Amino acid sequence: MTTPEDLPIRCPQCGNRDARRSDRPSVLDGVMRLFRRVPYRCRVCKHRFYDVWLSPPPPKKR
Repeated sequence: MTTPEDLPIRCPQCGNRDARRSDRPSVLDGVMRLFRRVPYRCRVCKHRFYDVWLSPPPPKKR
């Protein structure tokens, strides 16, 4: 069974489905997280964008 977390994220700039979670935290990332948005980066055009976070948050690093 396919869940929303299994579906590839589509880049809004180039339309490619080869995007991954972006791991560079910023102040804006923290604010967007409050609205269940997480950063992704397209592996083709390198565009960084936010998409809805459907899964539970990962544990915070200490």
